[in-house]
Amino acid sequence: MAYSGYRLKIDGTILKNRDIAKGTFTLGKNPRVAKKWTDIQGIEHEIYFPTNKTTISFSIREHLDMDHVSLAAYFSTRDVTVEYYDDNSGEYLEGQFKVKDFKWSHSNTNPLFYKATQITLEEW
Repeated sequence: MAYSGYRLKIDGTILKNRDIAKGTFTLGKNPRVAKKWTDIQGIEHEIYFPTNKTTISFSIREHLDMDHVSLAAYFSTRDVTVEYYDDNSGEYLEGQFKVKDFKWSHSNTNPLFYKATQITLEEW
């Protein structure tokens, strides 16, 4: 199916493009870390393995508390079904994703104003 006006549908609900901070959306096939350690000299090492699994990363825009409940609902569970527009194929693809841990934070408390929040979804 050709582009239908949205980038993501999470558990059957479209995440509006306006809720994604401009210039923050990335989608790619990223290698996964198989093993990570720091040696005795303090040098970090990582071993990766290739994968065809997709990683989607974006920031939820700054928003007021009146918008927060609807935005937070997309991420109330850490296992989600995501339908996403794949720029390479020009089609919508679907997969099971894990929502990586993140924290909401405020830039103002009266009114309650949430800062942009980085979200990462990893296919499994």
